[in-house]
Amino acid sequence: DLNGKVVSIAEWIRAERRLPKLIEIDHVMGVESIQDVIGPKVEDLMNEIGAVIPAKWRALGVQLRIPDGVLDGIQSENAGKPEPDQKSFEKVFIKWRQQGSETTYTWSHIIGILRTPAVGENALAETLATKFNEI
Repeated sequence: DLNGKVVSIAEWIRAERRLPKLIEIDHVMGVESIQDVIGPKVEDLMNEIGAVIPAKWRALGVQLRIPDGVLDGIQSENAGKPEPDQKSFEKVFIKWRQQGSETTYTWSHIIGILRTPAVGENALAETLATKFNEI
């Protein structure tokens, strides 16, 4: 309960800044990583970004500091498959989530990446900023 409102655990954690407590009990909750609770869901990233700008998966991956060798592997693995860009985007998002401490795994960070000149998706960034209150 946060100011009389029922909220999800992720919202409560964000609001209360109780990350150390979560880290201590994450194994009890069945959470693999802190990103599973406080970060964007891969499904939401795919729906909100991957489905909208599928051809920009590599530019986004570079901006997220995913190594070129990893991006090359993703590209090779998905070449010739149906919807290779969608599959590549999903793997980029999963890799980004796994990086954990190297890269901030938040909507705010991905929105900032969308605004970079290399990705150039300012309109999409503004839409997501409004939708996820990350202005």
